[in-house]
Amino acid sequence: MLEIYFIRHGQTEWNTQGMMQGRNNSPLTTEGKEQAKKLSKYLENEVFTALLSSPLGRAMETAEIIKGNRDQSIDTIDEFQEIAMGKVEGIPRSEFEITYPEEFFNFWNDASKYNP
Repeated sequence: MLEIYFIRHGQTEWNTQGMMQGRNNSPLTTEGKEQAKKLSKYLENEVFTALLSSPLGRAMETAEIIKGNRDQSIDTIDEFQEIAMGKVEGIPRSEFEITYPEEFFNFWNDASKYNP
């Protein structure tokens, strides 16, 4: 039986600041690193046929921590990257909502209309 684990990166600095985060990198916080370590411990006896990650720094750092002592490489998949957030990337969610109300609504309610 094939099992696939989808794992999101640990907490980042921008997560703690409520910043819109897409393809720009924000480093893992101490808590984010601890989250990855706890998951690594939980998965330490799992045998993986492949380790795949987004090429973004926060995702790769999380994957490296989870990989632990396994003698495996982590392959990157560009399609695993987060969406590009355009002009709202790196600004607080509250500023996004005030400055771009239509785009904010579309982003949270109908992403097909979101165009940064």
